[in-house]
Amino acid sequence: MFFSPRFICLLVTFFAISELAYAKKTTAGKPTVPVVVHEARKAAPPGWQQVDRVQGGAPLMLKIGLAQSNLEKADTYIMGVSDPKSRNYGKHWSAKQIAETFAPSATTVKAVNDWLIGSGFNTSQLLGTPSMGWVRVNTTFAQAEALLDAQYHHYVHKRSGTKQVAATSYSLPRHLAGTHIDLVLPSVHFDATPKKQARVQRYGEDKASDKDLPKL
Repeated sequence: MFFSPRFICLLVTFFAISELAYAKKTTAGKPTVPVVVHEARKAAPPGWQQVDRVQGGAPLMLKIGLAQSNLEKADTYIMGVSDPKSRNYGKHWSAKQIAETFAPSATTVKAVNDWLIGSGFNTSQLLGTPSMGWVRVNTTFAQAEALLDAQYHHYVHKRSGTKQVAATSYSLPRHLAGTHIDLVLPSVHFDATPKKQARVQRYGEDKASDKDLPKL
């Protein structure tokens, strides 16, 4: 069977257009979002040694610290409770009042949730905390690495044998970094003292277990 050069040219053009349309369809809904490096470190702290990469399929409860509200008023609130001359003297706050006062704004919560859902996570993977200051993502290390443009490694403390998972850097969308997200854990942070888990100081932080965390 003989095909004219013009017919062959039209056939090639048709398949090229079809492939382009398919590529656009499969990448729809995943726009490129400008990102910035949010935190980074040049080397592990003294005494820590990098061992190997974390397996991508290993489960991870990723913790995202949301930017809190009213932090600029924290000193005023504290002085009001501790100053005998204040009308609020001795009126100590409940855990609920602290959580509600410093809770992230609705705008922050929505912006972070939109980012996570737009990145392929479903709502069943997203958990809140009683303090309302964190979003926890039930995921894997491979998914977290793709989300944060990071690489997780195992580290071991040479003297004590304490083990740690950390990354040398991670990135966030430009519109979220600092404005809506303070930090992500695990990331570049190490235990301050081997055998003792370091904690990030945040107002109203709770110690609830994952099973007690309400869904957003």
